[in-house]
Amino acid sequence: MQDLTFRKIKSSSIVEQIIDALTNAIINGQLKPGDKIPTETELMELLGVGRNSIREAIKMLISYGVLEIRRAEGTFVKQGFSGIMLNPLLYGVILSSSGSSQLALMELRELIEIGLMKLAKQKLTPDSQEELIRQYHFLAESFEEKPFSVQAVFQADNLFHETISSVCQSPIIDSMNTTVRKLTEKLRLDTVTRIIREGKQEEFKAVHRELLNYLIAEETVYDIDRIVKQSYLYDMETI
Repeated sequence: MQDLTFRKIKSSSIVEQIIDALTNAIINGQLKPGDKIPTETELMELLGVGRNSIREAIKMLISYGVLEIRRAEGTFVKQGFSGIMLNPLLYGVILSSSGSSQLALMELRELIEIGLMKLAKQKLTPDSQEELIRQYHFLAESFEEKPFSVQAVFQADNLFHETISSVCQSPIIDSMNTTVRKLTEKLRLDTVTRIIREGKQEEFKAVHRELLNYLIAEETVYDIDRIVKQSYLYDMETI
């Protein structure tokens, strides 16, 4: 049996506590990526719980992308990041439709995007800069269609922001950004619809031009916190 220390579980939420115990062991470094976890029998002894609870907890951690089963070998801590690890967040927000949860989600999106922009500026290459400029022009040109196509503008906006995210070259950041944008998809679509309806296309383009200018400017003369907050004013009015 591995040299692990667990507290005996005495609560009704047994499966959740088993998940917490295994997760904490990973966070604390007792179990590392690629390590084989204790067998069901060993976990039963360590945690003082039944086999069915152990199996249910392991099944859930596999679905979260934390553990994986290797045939004829056992269950192991997964190596690397997987986008499915963010699914619990996705489902949790979907099932909470209150205005306060949407506001909290917008605040999370703001924090992620500000950090993403700063990292993208550091990692920007001549090729990625060229692609960003191309995507900006694609977004600006999407407003020139007559009549205006909300879906065309929305898709162009998504491509622009996805390109910024890809500049960071970080699967974790990319997945987090994708998840948060997926959760705010309806809100952002409603915002684009309202911008077109109210004739605020130039304001929308100007905000995105500022985002682009921040990234490609040799010196940091732009206040990225202000720019991102300004771009979210449209979304905040839609909540």
